Amino acid sequence: MMVPLDQIANMENHAGRPEVQGAFGKGRGDASRTSVTVHERMLYVAVPYAHGAEIAGVVRLALPLVEVESAESELNHALLWGSMLAFVVAAMMSAVSAELASRTARKLTDVARAMAKGDFTVRAKPSGHDELALLGRALDQLAESLSRTLAKLRAERDFIGRIVNGMQEGVLLTDTEGKVALVNSSLRQMLLIGANTHGKAPLDVVANEEIASLIQEARVKGVTASAEIELSGLKPRRLLVRAVPLVDEPHGVLAVFVDVTEIRRLETLRRDFAANASHELRTPVTAVRSAAETLRGAAASDPEAALHFMDIIERNAERLQLLVEDLLDFIEDSPLVAHNAMFDYGFLNAELAACGRLHINRSRIVDTLAISKTRHPGAKHSLDALCNRYGVDRSHRIQHGALLDAQLLSQVYIELTGGRQIGLDMAGPESVRHVAAAPASLSSNSVRRPRPQVPSDGDIARHRAFVTTLTDPLWASGDDWDVAS
Repeated sequence: MMVPLDQIANMENHAGRPEVQGAFGKGRGDASRTSVTVHERMLYVAVPYAHGAEIAGVVRLALPLVEVESAESELNHALLWGSMLAFVVAAMMSAVSAELASRTARKLTDVARAMAKGDFTVRAKPSGHDELALLGRALDQLAESLSRTLAKLRAERDFIGRIVNGMQEGVLLTDTEGKVALVNSSLRQMLLIGANTHGKAPLDVVANEEIASLIQEARVKGVTASAEIELSGLKPRRLLVRAVPLVDEPHGVLAVFVDVTEIRRLETLRRDFAANASHELRTPVTAVRSAAETLRGAAASDPEAALHFMDIIERNAERLQLLVEDLLDFIEDSPLVAHNAMFDYGFLNAELAACGRLHINRSRIVDTLAISKTRHPGAKHSLDALCNRYGVDRSHRIQHGALLDAQLLSQVYIELTGGRQIGLDMAGPESVRHVAAAPASLSSNSVRRPRPQVPSDGDIARHRAFVTTLTDPLWASGDDWDVAS
């Protein structure tokens, strides 16, 4: 803004202005203030000028700040509107980003909830590389791992279930609260149990106080309990029950039921058969021996009595023959169990040939000696040694006898072939001895000791004379036999 020349003389001295002082002191000065002359806000800049070597004066320029302030105001408005626009854009972008993140989080939440409900087939399948995407991939890996583990556990469960349901023995499992957790199909058939058994008390399922008490004893005392229980009702049974407390599940019990009804029936049949056969064989043998003893003394003095006793001997011999025929018919083609069978093979066939019977095929013979050598190499294999090994009671045998040895051999054969195991003790030799001890009480029928047969000198002489009359006997076919001995 220009000041008229005629008014310059009226202006105050500007030598004390800050910009002038700055020009003299620093070579350049500036300041902004409201001018007292023109009454406007001005921007002042002053620089010195020289005349020769000395400073002659100061040149000061003044510029009104109206335009600057106007420009500054416009810039402020531009900044304000720009800031507002930037805020709106940022808010919109934040909202979009939040929506995308929320959608991803909701999807991950749905996947996690589905996995919590047991559905491991769901997958998040995230895209991108942010934290939520990493979390989604981790969830997918977890679902895949759990799916494989669950499939493996289901396969093992189904496999064990097939084994349990395929067992011939009945199985009952109780949980920690003493409630039934598992009953296999064999036990259902054995005890006629219905389908709805889970969560019930054992007494409500088996309907037998002895069995329930046995399971309760194993549960409370934590010890193995076993007993042989006879059941009555529509399907009478004799069961061997063994209840074992579970180690990994406190107060849980596993009860195994073995139906020994048929085994006990066969043991009774065997005892009755042995007793009847012994009686039927002993009667004619006694009659023959008595008649022979009497005949020896009465043959010369009483021919009529001798004929009578000879008739007794003949009739009882025929009876013995019929008994032997019945025994052979009873045996038919059944396997023949013998100890050191090859030693008896020739004698048996010779006797069968004498009876008009066919020879025994070697395939029918079961040799317990050969089985023992296979199962226990290097050990003793006699019948007595095997009885000791398996705990078979032979205290009632004072002397060897065919019937007694046959009974002992039948028990040894069962143990050799592993066909008994009805005690449910699978822990080793002690269990074998425990199981083998059972037949002692089952075969407690007293068997009469064989009477000693000591021949007299006359009997020996008559025997030797009789042997010399035989034509090519079987036992004389070898070089080591002495027919006169």
